[in-house]
Amino acid sequence: YPYLGTLFLAVYHHKYYSSKSSTYKPINTPFSIQYGTGSLTGFLSSDVVNVAGLPIKDQGFAEAVEQPGDTFVYSEFDGILGMGYPEISEDGVTPVFVNMVNQHLVEQPIFSFYLSRDSSAEKSELILGGSDPNHYEGNFTYVPVTQKGYWQFTMDSVSISGYQITENTQAIADTGTSLLVGPDNHIALMNELIEADENGFVNCDSVDEMPAISFVLSGVPHYLFPHDYILRDVEYDQQICYSGFQSSGSDSSESSEASGPAWILGDVFLRPFYSEYDMGNNRVGFAHSK
Repeated sequence: YPYLGTLFLAVYHHKYYSSKSSTYKPINTPFSIQYGTGSLTGFLSSDVVNVAGLPIKDQGFAEAVEQPGDTFVYSEFDGILGMGYPEISEDGVTPVFVNMVNQHLVEQPIFSFYLSRDSSAEKSELILGGSDPNHYEGNFTYVPVTQKGYWQFTMDSVSISGYQITENTQAIADTGTSLLVGPDNHIALMNELIEADENGFVNCDSVDEMPAISFVLSGVPHYLFPHDYILRDVEYDQQICYSGFQSSGSDSSESSEASGPAWILGDVFLRPFYSEYDMGNNRVGFAHSK
């Protein structure tokens, strides 16, 4: 590994070599995509892609050639696997899960996520073809997909300490987003009500006294409690606590059908709630994680 000062070591990444594959098929279409924390350019190829023992034939994917910045250097993943609808697929490439369904590799057109609350506990889990009752309790609350692309749906309301932050707004569930993201003015109010400072930090001693936050989906309140939405870390041997809410960079008045959903329910929401993505019925389900 290259040595970079005293703090960081570059992560070893597995690489794909088409010359070593007998099932590789060239496409050669140039590929470019911009992410929230990075970008990449390369070209498209096709091969048998194996995910969890499922061989997906003729799966298109991008071979990354250039990745500016440090995001992918220090990240412990080797690539990004999109689980959205074909409508937002780059260059018309059929998503992996759609091919799994079309090639009858899964029992149902459903996948689901369990995100572990504690990194030292049982690891997170992606189930392909159904859900794992060992990781959730009670019944699912389902919300219909309002626009195919991301897993987008209508959120009835968000309330905290007697204040209704918003109502009848669009949201998406996204495991690729670490925090819970919303319009600037709404996130600012939420952070104010939990007494976070301008940088999002809060007093660790006051976490237990913070309010629950209600996210109503299909008429059912889903509560986030302080230990769900306050994140903890250690810096210079001191524990620090900070808000799990992040501004989207736009005001609620700027959110529209064209600009995309107003809210992103990322990992802060998806740890306490097991999520199921039903492509057959175009709906998203949430149940309490165990």
